[in-house]
Amino acid sequence: VVQKSVRKLYRSGFTALHSLVAKIKSSKYTLSEAQLEKIGESSYVQIFLMFWYTKYTKGHWEKLEGAVKKYLKCYKRGRVKNELTFDFVKR
Repeated sequence: VVQKSVRKLYRSGFTALHSLVAKIKSSKYTLSEAQLEKIGESSYVQIFLMFWYTKYTKGHWEKLEGAVKKYLKCYKRGRVKNELTFDFVKR
């Protein structure tokens, strides 16, 4: 089970990423292949691209929040040099 503080941290990161993608899309900005490749190196690539290629409205937000909770339950927590690390695991 993922601790509340960790869930809160990931949810705030998820919300920030959603806001960033929404702002990029609303400005009619297009991503170049090089930018997409750079994003592809990020650990958030799947969530970023989910937001980028899909039109989410406020009505979708509760579903997204539920999906995030399920997604977070698949993470295994560990410590390396006082930093929290997360590995995706099948449950």
